Amino acid sequence: MIGLRRVWLGLALVALALISALIVAPARWILLAIPVDAPLSVVAARGTLWAGSANVIIGSASHRRMLPDPLAWEVTWLPVPRLRVTHAWLGGPVEISPGWLGFKITGQTLQMPASVLGAVDARLAAIAPGGDLRASWPPLTFDFRGRLTAPSPLHMDWRQATSALSTVRPLGSYRLTATPDDADGMRLQLKTLQGPLMLEGAGSMTATTTQFDGVARVEPNASSDIRTRLTDLLAAIGPGKNDQTLFSIR
Repeated sequence: MIGLRRVWLGLALVALALISALIVAPARWILLAIPVDAPLSVVAARGTLWAGSANVIIGSASHRRMLPDPLAWEVTWLPVPRLRVTHAWLGGPVEISPGWLGFKITGQTLQMPASVLGAVDARLAAIAPGGDLRASWPPLTFDFRGRLTAPSPLHMDWRQATSALSTVRPLGSYRLTATPDDADGMRLQLKTLQGPLMLEGAGSMTATTTQFDGVARVEPNASSDIRTRLTDLLAAIGPGKNDQTLFSIR
């Protein structure tokens, strides 16, 4: 019996040591869970896994860009466990909590400079986009298979868009709508809200793939001067056909 009690005491001490280590685990352990080729990563993590901050890097390996303000997080346990995330670009805190069907994410808005688009795709980097981006989403639920459900679509608006390749200011304002579908992905729809440069397109996105086809064209009532000043930009976007410029993202 004495030997058995010693075994149990030893196991209890080991468990206590592991729990204590996890509580003060350094925030940089987060880096171990992020794939090297992921489009989003963190650096300079500070604090612990339960309360800390880190600088965020977005984009592909050749066009990565660090956000100017750190992302901060805190885990709370009552009344239910939840992760609270804050950033200067967020309209308010975003909370992630477990539920019966998966994980819940609170709705929120995100506002940022359009220059971050250059980290998404090489062609976007080439046109040096300017203006403002505003993303908004409703409360989201991810089930344990990774499927996303939402009561309404997600939106990304590009307002007062500009490009270093054109002197037209602004080019226009645009909206990308993402609607969760039944195939573990989202349907994408791009439309022009206003402006002389008209963009439209459609596609789909999953956790591993993106397929999007779009068309850029000059507003029919635009002057010849506007058309001339948009020529270089349209050439950089993609090949022209029948007064339309085609582009795709794969």
